[in-house]
Amino acid sequence: GINAEYGDLRKKMPHKDFMQVKDRFWWTNWSQTHLIKAKCYYQPITTEQILSIVKTAVTYQYTLKVVGACHSPSDIAKSEHLILNLDKYSSVLSIDKEKALVKVQAGIRLKDLNQQLQNFGLALSNLGSIAEQSIAGAISTGTHGTGGKFGSLGSSIVELEIINSSGEIVKCSKSENPELFNAARCGLGVLGIIITATLQCEPAYNLHIIEYPSRTLR
Repeated sequence: GINAEYGDLRKKMPHKDFMQVKDRFWWTNWSQTHLIKAKCYYQPITTEQILSIVKTAVTYQYTLKVVGACHSPSDIAKSEHLILNLDKYSSVLSIDKEKALVKVQAGIRLKDLNQQLQNFGLALSNLGSIAEQSIAGAISTGTHGTGGKFGSLGSSIVELEIINSSGEIVKCSKSENPELFNAARCGLGVLGIIITATLQCEPAYNLHIIEYPSRTLR
């Protein structure tokens, strides 16, 4: 039965301190068009804990999916087995104000990153219409803003660190593992778990907006 299965899963996993096991943990996306019951829900706070979860998933052949703010309208994050959320893995690791580079843990929400950058006189070059997503989720799903001169948010990434299914931490950039880097900037979660991202920012700026009624087409 389901309760016996949960009990068995608890015994298998050595990381109870950051595992939230609920007999009926229901995952849904933001629009509530997709719903599924998962066995376990994790919120790790260290890289070692994430590696432990990956090892467990591989050992027992469980499907592991990473979720952020769940703002994607699709069912891409559905898993009947293990769900990992990085909200507690969300620190700013370093800021180089001179080069306008920032390295962050993957779970940081864009709204929190924006505030941190503002404190150092920096800003992201482009954003989507909302800032609730995690940085890894925004990268992986191709989040973009507007403007013909701007790419997606992933185009501002200069380096990623990814945990693959073998439990290895792999760095990638334009010069190191470039094929993985290009794919991971809109990877939809299939290439592994993004754990850090280094972004190219720019000096903070003010936006000037002009609004006017549109002409009625006849």
